[in-house]
Amino acid sequence: MRLKTLLSIVACGVLLMQAGCAALRPKPALLPELDDPAAYVRAALNMPERASLSGIARIAVTLSGTNRSYKSVFASSYPDLLRLEILGLFNQPALYISARSGRDLTLYVPSENAWYAGPATPESMQRISGIRMNPLDIVRTLHGRPPGPDPAASRISCAQDADSYACTLTRDASEQHVWISPASGTIIRSLLYEDGETVCDIRYPAFQQVGGMLLPEEVLVIFERSGASLHIRLQSATADPVDPAKLLLQAPSEAPVQPIEAFFTAG
Repeated sequence: MRLKTLLSIVACGVLLMQAGCAALRPKPALLPELDDPAAYVRAALNMPERASLSGIARIAVTLSGTNRSYKSVFASSYPDLLRLEILGLFNQPALYISARSGRDLTLYVPSENAWYAGPATPESMQRISGIRMNPLDIVRTLHGRPPGPDPAASRISCAQDADSYACTLTRDASEQHVWISPASGTIIRSLLYEDGETVCDIRYPAFQQVGGMLLPEEVLVIFERSGASLHIRLQSATADPVDPAKLLLQAPSEAPVQPIEAFFTAG
């Protein structure tokens, strides 16, 4: 038998086996129809009025084909407070960051004993980290409640997608698609659009039990328009209450506080 003929027979056999495997793969079981899709989505997005989460974050940023990774101590108070301590050589803090809803973003550089303050906006975070994301949206994302339109004021519909419920929230120019695990009630993916353009694709590959709640252990945020991505692994996470006042950086009364623009232009 010629080699070409033998190879053709082998190739056909492989294709037939693959087709057979696909045919034998069971379809996902039909999920129960939701009596109240809006209530189901609101329950998945619901959090206590105040919830704390802190620990170690391993952060990787991909931007323009360049990868950067670093370790950070983080503490957050849902929904509006975030504090990060970016660790440098020998795990010594290289940069402190705090953000509060409706207030400034505050930075402290220990090596320079320098303080900076400016608006807590996506633009500020992009200039610091390369990632264009509101710092308070980061808080919601870490708690497994990705940002999107207010569910209480949105039109909501749900349908089965494989083993999950795929739900859509629509309000004005905002549209959010969330995939919810029926087994755990956790959001495993969120895709957010504004004015028809993709804002971010947030995925939760793994979860962990923290303080009696199922919270993310791993978070992947993809920014399709810029080609950037943010990958976070949470370690030693705890939900122990955190005093909100302790999350805010406070410059000593005698220390000058420079505008955040000075931090961006510093050599």
